[in-house]
Amino acid sequence: MSLLLYSFFFAFPDPDDVSAEDIRVLGRKYGSQVVEPLLSINLLEETDLMWRVASFLSDDGKYRDSEKLWQTIIQIQRHSDPEHSDMLSAIANLANTYRDQGRMGEAAALEEVLQKWSLGVEHPNTLRAMANLANTYQDQGRTGEAAALQEEVLQKWRWILGEEHPDMLRAMADLAVTYSDQGRTDEAAVLQEEVLQKRRQILGEEHPDTLRVMANLANTYQEQGRTGEAAALQEEVLQKCSWILGEEHPNTLRVMANLAIAYSDQGRTDEAAVLQEEVLQKCSWILGEEHPDTLTSMANLAVTDFRSGQDG
Repeated sequence: MSLLLYSFFFAFPDPDDVSAEDIRVLGRKYGSQVVEPLLSINLLEETDLMWRVASFLSDDGKYRDSEKLWQTIIQIQRHSDPEHSDMLSAIANLANTYRDQGRMGEAAALEEVLQKWSLGVEHPNTLRAMANLANTYQDQGRTGEAAALQEEVLQKWRWILGEEHPDMLRAMADLAVTYSDQGRTDEAAVLQEEVLQKRRQILGEEHPDTLRVMANLANTYQEQGRTGEAAALQEEVLQKCSWILGEEHPNTLRVMANLAIAYSDQGRTDEAAVLQEEVLQKCSWILGEEHPDTLTSMANLAVTDFRSGQDG
C-alpha cells in the first residue's frame, strides 16, 4: 500500500471504538478520497485500512462504497485464506450492508450460508450469523422465524457470555423489536427498558447502541398508544443522532420518520408533514428511490396529508 494511503490510517476510527467522534469527523472528510485507491489493493497483509474504511462507511450510512470494499476484502481473503475467521466476518459485514440497502434476499442468502458454516453451534461467529439472519427474516416480515432464532441466540449468549455482554444485550434488543412487530408490545417494552438501563450504565447516554435502544423503545411506546412518551424519547434521540451521526445518516432519518409518526398520531399533522417531507427528500437522495425506507417515508407522508385534509 502506498505511503499516502497509510497516512490516512488514523483518520478512521477503530471499528470497535464508536465513541471517537473527532476521528469520525476526519473519516467523513477523507472517506471519498480513499475508496477507489483501496479497491486496487490485492494483498491480504495490506487490507487493514480497507477494513477500517469499510467499517466506518457502513456505520456512517455510505452503503454503496462500503459494499465495494467488503467485496474486495472477500475476494482477497478467498484467494489467500478462505477458512480464516476474517473471511466469515467480511461476508457477514457484506450481508449487513445488503440488508441496510434493503436487499433482503441477497442478505439472507449470505447469512444462511454463514449459519451452516461448520464452526460449532455455540461458536460466537455462528451465533452472530444466526442473529443477523434473524434480523433479515424480521425485515422480510418473517417474524415467527426471526423470533425463534433470536430466542435461541439469546439463550446461548446468556449462558456463554453473561447478562451484560454487548452481544447479549444486542440479542435482547433484536428480540424485543421482533416481539413489537408481532404485537407483543408488553414483552418488548420490558426487554427494551432492561437493555436501555444497562446500555446507559455501561456505554453512556450518547453511545449509538444506547440511542438505538431508545429509538426502539420509543417505537414500542408508540405501538402501545403512549404517544407523549414516544415523542419525548424520539425528540431526545433525534437531537443526539443529529449531533453524533449527522443529519443525513440513515439512522437519523429513521428517527425523524418515527418522530413524525408520533406527531401525526397526536394530531400535530403540520409538524409531522414538515419532518416527513425532509425525510423523503433525503432518503430519495441518499438511499435511492426504491429503498424500503424511501417507500415507507412516501407512505407516511401520504397518511399525514390524508389526516391533515380530514382535520381541515
